[in-house]
Amino acid sequence: MLTSGMPDEPASIDDYKLSVYQVRARTEALRQLRKARQPKPKAHVARQAAARKRRYKARLKRDVVVLTVEAERVPFIDALISSGRISEPDALFRDKIEAATARLLADWAQRWERVP
Repeated sequence: MLTSGMPDEPASIDDYKLSVYQVRARTEALRQLRKARQPKPKAHVARQAAARKRRYKARLKRDVVVLTVEAERVPFIDALISSGRISEPDALFRDKIEAATARLLADWAQRWERVP
């Protein structure tokens, strides 16, 4: 008679029955194993959070506001290019678009300060 080659094969379903204490012990062992495998918080995550907080506090000191603005991409970038605030090659980069937009808003605010 051929067997699967496993000598510890259970003879019946009754061989799988575990006591409540055995189940609890296995559950706790698995919990400890999962806890040990979880990655520890990375130091760079803490550094990034600290850097964000420093930038935030610096903005508060300078009385600067950070805005999230939605605009249709093509018409907005075309307007920036047409007004000479950004070049076509620079319009491919988000950070340059943001810088041009910041200059645009600063210029607009400065003009409104002069209006009596």
